Amino acid sequence: MRETSISALLIAALAVPAAAQNVSADPKTVSAVLEESGFESRWEQTPGGQPALLSSNGASDFSVFFSNCNSSGDDCSTLQFYAGYQTDGRTELSAINAFNRDTRFGDAYLDEEGDAVLEMDVNLDFGGVSRENLADQISVWTDLMETFEIAIEW
Repeated sequence: MRETSISALLIAALAVPAAAQNVSADPKTVSAVLEESGFESRWEQTPGGQPALLSSNGASDFSVFFSNCNSSGDDCSTLQFYAGYQTDGRTELSAINAFNRDTRFGDAYLDEEGDAVLEMDVNLDFGGVSRENLADQISVWTDLMETFEIAIEW
C-alpha cells in the first residue's frame, strides 16, 4: 500500500498541466497564441522555405518569421516579429535613432529604399516559454508598433 501511495504521488508531482507547459517556436502554436491574443494569422512561406505568419494590429500588417528550424519547419528556436512601413525616404534617420535610443526590445532601421522597418527577436530555445509569456511578447510587439508609428509619423 505504501509503494502505491508513493507511486501515485510521484506521478501526480511529475504531471504538468497543459496550460503550464512551455511553448516553443512551433508555427501552429504561435498561430494559436496570436489568435488567443485577438489577432488573426495567415500562413506563408519565405522564399528560403521557412514558415511565416502574417497578421495585423488593426492599423498595420506585420509578419512573424521562424528561424533555426528543423528540416520540416515545425521545430524552430527563434521568432522575429517584423513590420515594414513604406515611407519613401521621408522618415528621418534621427527619428529612427531616437526610437532605438528611447525604446527597449525593438530594433528599427531604414532599409535600402529608405523605408522604415521595425523588428523584435524572441528566443524560444532551450525549453521555450510559457503561453502567457509568449502572449505578453505579442503585446510588447503591438505596443512597439504603435510607438514606432508615432515616431515615424505614420
